[in-house]
Order: sequence, then C-alpha cells, then structure tokens
Amino acid sequence: MSLRRVAWVCLFLGSVSCAAKPAPAPLSVEPAATKPDAEAAPDLSPVAAPAELVGVGRVKRPREFVETLASWTGLPLALRTLLPSHLREAEALVDWNAPLEAAAVLDQSSTSKTAPPLFVVSVGLTGLDSARSFVESQGGHPTRVAPGVYRVEIQGADCAIAASLGPSPARLVCGDDWKDVEALLPYATRGLPNERLTERDLLLELRLRPVEKRYHDEIRSLRILSGLFLRQIGADDARLDRALSEIVYALADELMLVAGEAERLTLGATLDKQAQVLDIDYGLSLEGNASTIGQMLRETSKRAAPAPALFFRLPAEAHSGVYGVPGDKERLSKLVPPLAELVDAFFAHAKLGVKFRERVKSATLSLPELYGLSAYASGASPAKKDAPPAERFAAQVGWHVGAVEVRIDLMTKLFGELTLALNDKDLGKWLAEKHKLERDLFPRAKSAQARVPTFTAAGTAYTLELPPKLAQKLLDIEDVAGPASAQGKPKPIPLSLVLAPDGNTTWFAIAGSQKAAIEKLAQAHGEGAPTLATRPGLEALKAIPSVSGGFTSVQSLSHMLAEAWKKADVDLEEALNRVPQHGRTPILWWGILSEAGKSATLGGKLRIPAAAFADAGALIPQLKGR
Repeated sequence: MSLRRVAWVCLFLGSVSCAAKPAPAPLSVEPAATKPDAEAAPDLSPVAAPAELVGVGRVKRPREFVETLASWTGLPLALRTLLPSHLREAEALVDWNAPLEAAAVLDQSSTSKTAPPLFVVSVGLTGLDSARSFVESQGGHPTRVAPGVYRVEIQGADCAIAASLGPSPARLVCGDDWKDVEALLPYATRGLPNERLTERDLLLELRLRPVEKRYHDEIRSLRILSGLFLRQIGADDARLDRALSEIVYALADELMLVAGEAERLTLGATLDKQAQVLDIDYGLSLEGNASTIGQMLRETSKRAAPAPALFFRLPAEAHSGVYGVPGDKERLSKLVPPLAELVDAFFAHAKLGVKFRERVKSATLSLPELYGLSAYASGASPAKKDAPPAERFAAQVGWHVGAVEVRIDLMTKLFGELTLALNDKDLGKWLAEKHKLERDLFPRAKSAQARVPTFTAAGTAYTLELPPKLAQKLLDIEDVAGPASAQGKPKPIPLSLVLAPDGNTTWFAIAGSQKAAIEKLAQAHGEGAPTLATRPGLEALKAIPSVSGGFTSVQSLSHMLAEAWKKADVDLEEALNRVPQHGRTPILWWGILSEAGKSATLGGKLRIPAAAFADAGALIPQLKGR
C-alpha cells in the first residue's frame, strides 16, 4: 500500500468513494443489508498468526506518540488538525488510544516468486455501527460480507469495517486490494490485537524464516548462479579468474549460511516522557553459529564495554564523537589474504608495475593489525559568509581528532605505502589511458616529519593535494580554485592527516591544513582545554556496554548540509544561534552485539532528547531562506 493511502486510511480520511462507482459485489453468500434487524453475532473466536506471516507493525498509542513528538519539536500539530473541516466529525470514530497495526503475509495463492506480500493496515474504531453509519452519511455503500464485517472503499483502498477483539470493539482494515484484506482480516481483528508483541511505543518487525523457506531453492542455487556470473566477467587470466572465483564462491557460501540463520529484523521506538527522550532500537537476529559473520559477531560481543576513558579526553566543543572496540582480528586475518591476492592479480592483469603492486598488497595485508580500541571526535570551524571557496572546502571537511591503540609504526607503514602507491606514475598512466581520467583530477600525496606540542616523539604528517576540480566534485563546492601559483595554475586544495605516538597508542588529526591538524591534535592530547568528560548529556555512554557508540547532534547534521544552507542564502551559524540549544544537545547511539546460546543479535540504539527535537523544529523552517 502506498504511503499516501496509508496516511489517509490511518486518519479515516476521505470517507468513502462517495458513490463514484458501484459498491463492490459481496464475497459472501449472505445478502447485502444496510441495517439488518437481527444480524447474527460476529465471529470473535481468537485466531493464530498465519504461518506465512512476514511482517507486523504496531504504534501502541498513536495520538500520544505523534502529539508528544510534535510538542517536542514545537510544531502545532495534532491528529485532528489533519482532517479536512467537513470530516472533523470522523475523528471521534477513530480510537486513537488503541494500537495502529499492520501485517503482511506471503501470497500463497500466487505461483510467482516475485509476487508482493499481502499487506493491510488496521486502526481501532470506537464502534462498528457508528463507523458504518458515518460511511453511509458520506454517500458510501457498506456491503455486508459476514456478520459484523462490512466492505467499503476509502480513498481507492479496499477496506473492511469489522468487529474486533482487543482494546477496540471494531477495526478499520485496509489494503490495496480486497484480496489482501480478505486474507488478513481474521488475524488483523481477532489475532494481532491481542498479541503482546512489545512494550515499545512503536514496533516494526520483519520475520525472515518464511521468506527463507519460500525461496529456499533459489538461495541454495547461489553457487550455480555464481558460476554463471564468473563466466560472464571472466578475464581469460588464470590467476585473476582463480582469485575472483575464490572470493565469489566464498561470498555465495556465506550468504547461504546467513540466509539460513537470519531470524528477524526489528525496529522499535519508546517514548520516555519523564526523561524527555525517544529511544530507537534496531536489530538483526541470527539463529545458529555456522556463518563467519555470526561467529565474528559473537567474538566481538565479548569485548562490549562502556565508552573508554580515551573518548572522554577529546575536545568538548566536538559536534560528534565515536568510539569502538577492536573486532575479531583472528578471523579477519583469514579473510584479508584472498582479497589482497585478488587486488594484486587485478593490477598484474592491468600490467601495472611490480613496485606499485607490492605497495598496495602490503597495505591491504596490514589492515587486520590496525584494529584496536579507538575513539575520535569531529567538529567544524565555520567559514565566514563571504569566504573564498577554498576556505569553505576546509570548513566543510571540518576537523577530526582521536586515538587508536595501535603502534604508530604500523600506521605509518600503511599510509606510507598508500602515499607511494598514489604517486606512482604507472597508476596515473593507467587511469589516463585505460579509464580516460582527466589529468587535472589526479591528486598527489606527500609526507613529512611533524612535531606536535605535548608529544615527546616526532610524528608524521600526510597531505593529500586535491586539484580544485576534484575538490569541487567530491564536496559539491562551486569554484574551489585557490590563488594561482607561480606557474599560473590554481593551487591544490590540501587535506592533512597528522599522526603522533604516545606509547602503543597513535593519536591522529585530520583537517584542511597541516597547521590546523597539529593545533587540534595538541589541544586534544594536552591538558587544560575542556573535554567531553565535562560535556552534559553524555553520562549514559559511561553506563551502557556496547561494541561501539558515541553521539551526534543537530549541529553536526546541519553542517553536513553547509552548501545547501549557503545556496538558500542562510548563514548556518546565525541560524544555529537562534535555536534553543544551538544544536548542541547530544544525540546518543550505541552499536550493540549480544549472544544467547545459539542466537546472536546485531543491532543498536539511538537516544534522541526532546531538546534535539526542539532545535530541529526551530532550524528546519529557516532553510527556506530569505
């Protein structure tokens, strides 16, 4: 069902087809009757969930959910205000304190593997007779198809008004076609309303077992399909084809295992009006331990912990921050060599030089060694309103500073190899001749020793020099050309990474210039400047174990659209200064892996405070510009 129809149906809008076409023929042997004198009692015997049920959804208290979020954003929005004035009386017929629900099943009557599922949306009504009478008052023709069940058409959707179990005496059940409604009406009125799906205020759940069962043969044929795919892309190069086959077949095997283990995918939301937050959670559950992905999730879940002390040393003015525990190095180390072989075989087939290939392969093989406990924070130093494009580029890149528990020699080996590989003449020639890449899009890289205050040992600075034309394409910045050099060409736009050692930990910073990166790195590593430990709103990160986590903010999200604000002729910093919390309220998130017996869940949680909703509600209207 389309979103437009769902919205109208849920609001009980548009009433009926207003006699635009004849009433549909009843699908029951019972004669249609508008108001029977003595109608038989409706069937209200409970029914179980269909075996082919693939999706359910529920908003526990629609009015409270929508109007609470609306009040947090400061928008004058109520469900009743969405009704046209001539239909305001219909609002009393909808039980907005009863759950709004949805359900989907696989279409068993179709022989097509691509047939869409049957789908309905259901909303509680205050009464069966009052709803039927309202339809009639709007010129509609409710058709009885069974005792207590009436077929109507609402905004082009086929619907049924039916007696129901659960908190509402009746429900409006709608689908794109009467086939959908007919298949799911018993469950939507006599099964789903009484199911204790969740204590959340909102739940969307996709059940994957019926899908795997329906497409079992197709899933099991992935290896055959992989062989056909390999024939299509074969390079007639024994080494390259062998390396590619190894990875493609391994991926096919892993997909089959994951498909057999995938249990359900969920998205939930809970309003905590006392704490003034909306908690959103999501997860993919796996049942079994044969897949490599499942094994890696289980191994990594054992390292879950609250945010590390390293995270809280980062600058307090950050717009966002991230931390993470190391992954499963042992299994990752087994996965990388086939990838390195494929990359090397590809470049050998392309006839790139041995030195270039050795550098790329070395960098690829070093990746598992770079997994360590890490944390970093990001922010932005806004460019002036009339700043030249190059400064706007640097402002959009912002600054990023943090640390990872990996020795600096391992980091410099990786970036050293990548620097030399990027500057290799064979690569430039291949890109220009084989792929017709313009020469003025080629970036250059360089490295140099760097001294960072507060660090005893010297660090290393890497600078990527982007041609103005490339910078423009990457970040959608118009006319980023800087001042002309002595040769008359525009100067390249720099992007700098600075690494500095602190024992077995490597600190790093990224910014639009080497000077800016060093300054931010010295601030983060030194003492005296405010840190995230003093930032209000981050306390929960110290309490909830996770494999990753952090925060973002309205301020951070708005800076991602810096050029959109400029095109709308809006000064972003002025706009942020006009909102209640200036976009600074942390929006927390956690990456959560859990294990229980043979079950593992890959998921996460997002916590949005009411203050962040208020800032977004005050900021968005300003995007209209002047």
